[in-house]
Amino acid sequence: MVELNKEKPNLEQELNGFINANKYYTHSTGLIYTDGVKYLADKAKAYWLINTIFSHKNDKCFNENSFQVWKLTLNEQGETILTMQASKNGPVLITQKWLYTDFPFQEFKNQKIELLLVNNMLTLPSERLIIKWI
Repeated sequence: MVELNKEKPNLEQELNGFINANKYYTHSTGLIYTDGVKYLADKAKAYWLINTIFSHKNDKCFNENSFQVWKLTLNEQGETILTMQASKNGPVLITQKWLYTDFPFQEFKNQKIELLLVNNMLTLPSERLIIKWI
């Protein structure tokens, strides 16, 4: 007999279940985020994360890079660090730091989460964006 794993999935596992973006939401800045990002914000009470990323809308490096990797990490001192890179291993172009947040880092392996901003749409890395050519 096979025993099923009855443990509740953590938030990171739940987010990995978002494969295709099905719904899109418009932020007050005019930028867009997907249903996976909305789920993250709802579950982690982290709309502040979306607001913070989109608050950089007028930064030169934000507008010069149509593909961005945003990483939220917890450092050894317990500070929360948000960074933006124009590629996965590129130089950090934006950094923002908080002494404390209530983000549930314990729900994430390596105590970090990545989001992608592609053509002004904020998405989870697991969500596949389908580009339609018109």
